[in-house]
Amino acid sequence: DPEELFDRVARNVALAEAVFEAEKRGVEITVTPDQVKPDHPRRDELAEEVFGAGTTVDDDVETTLTARNVNKFAYDTVVPELPEGVRDHVETTTETFRDGMESLSFMPNSPTLMNAGDELQQLSACFVDSPDDDITDIHQTAKEAAEVFQSGGGMGYAFWKLR
Repeated sequence: DPEELFDRVARNVALAEAVFEAEKRGVEITVTPDQVKPDHPRRDELAEEVFGAGTTVDDDVETTLTARNVNKFAYDTVVPELPEGVRDHVETTTETFRDGMESLSFMPNSPTLMNAGDELQQLSACFVDSPDDDITDIHQTAKEAAEVFQSGGGMGYAFWKLR
């Protein structure tokens, strides 16, 4: 359903605006483990990544929402708790982004459409990797490329480090 797709993508992209709008206003936004994406299959692992080893979604801890951790949280768990001005900005950004997609005046790339807001969260289509002059690193680069291809992205290579 295109409406659900556009809504998921718009909400995912707009959620990051909470971080930057809060910084602009001099406001700190704190998050808790129970706000980690509720439907994510590795939810407790995400909680550990954000809050530290051994943390589960049921623990009573908090941290600041940042550009590095915002992708671990869900729009529905964070936006209602935002200060009014920040919340209004995020909601307006969501509407603007959704309207642009619905009117076909703006359409993000395929990986963003497929992956925004889901487990992978890969929003870019193109990547560049520079393997070291080492057979292990060359094979690691090939493995990473296969993972990018699997999710709809592409890979460019810079072989300047090889002799």
